[in-house]
Formats: sequence, C-alpha cells, structure tokens
Amino acid sequence: NDAILNYFYVHNLFNAWFTTGFLGLTFYLLPRLSGNPLWSYRLAVWGFLSVWTGQHHLLYGPGPDWLELVSVSFSILAAIPNIAFTYNFFKTMQGAWYKLAADVPLRLLATACGFYILTCVQGVSQSFRNFSALIHFTNWVIGHSHLALLAAFSFMAFALVYHMLPRMLGGREIPRRLMEWHYWLTLAGIVTFMVSLWAAGLVQGQNWATGGIPFIETVMAMKPYMFLRLAGGLAMGAGMAVFIFTVLRTIRSQTAGSGRLQARAA
Repeated sequence: NDAILNYFYVHNLFNAWFTTGFLGLTFYLLPRLSGNPLWSYRLAVWGFLSVWTGQHHLLYGPGPDWLELVSVSFSILAAIPNIAFTYNFFKTMQGAWYKLAADVPLRLLATACGFYILTCVQGVSQSFRNFSALIHFTNWVIGHSHLALLAAFSFMAFALVYHMLPRMLGGREIPRRLMEWHYWLTLAGIVTFMVSLWAAGLVQGQNWATGGIPFIETVMAMKPYMFLRLAGGLAMGAGMAVFIFTVLRTIRSQTAGSGRLQARAA
C-alpha cells in the first residue's frame, strides 16, 4: 500500500501539479511569443486531460495485477491528449519557426515543448510490460524523471522569466549574449545528463536480464556514464549561474538607471 500511494503521489506531482501549470503557461506564452493565435482551443482542452498512470512504474512490483492493468491502459490512453498537445503546438508555430534564431524566450519555450513531447513518448513506452521489465529500477527512469522536471518544466520557467522580467522593469532589455550562453550551456548539460542516464539504464537492464553477470561488474560499468552525468551536471550548474547573473544584472541596471534619472530630475 505504501508503494502504491507513493507512486500515486509521485506521478500526480507531475501530472496534476507541474503538467497543468506547464500546459497553461504554454498556451499563454506560445501565441504571445510566436505572434500566431492558438491554433485550436478544443485541442488545448484535450491537452489538459490527465489520467492516473503512477502504477506503471511498479510493473512486476508491489500491487495487484488489476491495478497494473488499469494503469497501463490509462498510460496508453494518455497518448490521446499528448497527440492533441503536439499537433496544436506545431500548428500554432507554423510560419514562426524562423523566429527561434533571434528570440531566445521563444526558443526556450519551443525546447521545453520538445522535451515535454519526448517525456510523453517515453511515458507511454514505459507502460508496456516488456520494455518496463528492461528499464525498471535502472538509471533510465531517473533520466526520464529529469526529462520532465529539469528539461521541460525548467526551460518553460526560463522562458517565462525572460518574457516577464523586461515588462516588470519598464521595458529594460535583457543582454542577448548572456541569454544565449544560458540557453546553450543548460541545453548541452541536460542532454548530456539525460543521455548518459538512459544509456546507463539500458546497460543495467541488459546485464540484469542476461544473468550470470556479477552485480559489482554492472556497478563498475557505470563509471563512464556517471562521469558524463557529472559533466552534464556541471554544465547545467554553469548555465544556472549565468541565468542568475543575467537576472541580477538586469535588475541592478534598471535600479541604477532609475537612480540616475531621479538625480537628474532633482
């Protein structure tokens, strides 16, 4: 019962809390940043639909079979709202893709949506028993969780900050070069971080499924993947440092500018 309730909370932490906020912000920011109206309100409503899929992380684990079957069914049905969101996103972005080169907030938003779509694809695929048996209890699942939280939702938060901050500070521009450094460092870091975990998870699952391989050998085989994970984490940390510096510099510049104007007026 503890395991069932735990994964009911963990998965709905993403589905009911973060995902609904992510989708709401996407449907708010996408028309504003792309300059195109939202392609379909009805598909947006479908994209908000969410179902309980937590038990698919416990296939071949604690819990009754009927609950696993219901969760697997709901997980596969989740492809419907996911496809609705994906189609709505691409149709809304139609004719505005060229803006990604110059508009960093829009690029962050589009990247967040891409990560979210990949999260949905992985979520549905992991609900199948055969694939779940391979990657269950491996680093793959850790990489999948980071794909949702650190990739999709964090990139959305960055886009929101870069969109709102100039408006909150009276039109102050954010340095473009710093935003570029933040974007590319964070993107390179999170991709390296997740790919290393996915590869490590596949190696773990294959070794365990093969049998006869000592457990400690699988642990030792994780060293290069953990090194890549560390490198990705350091790049993400550097990107976050640039982000914090960019926000503080923008705020301080606005404050200094306001002080000079007040001095001149006096």
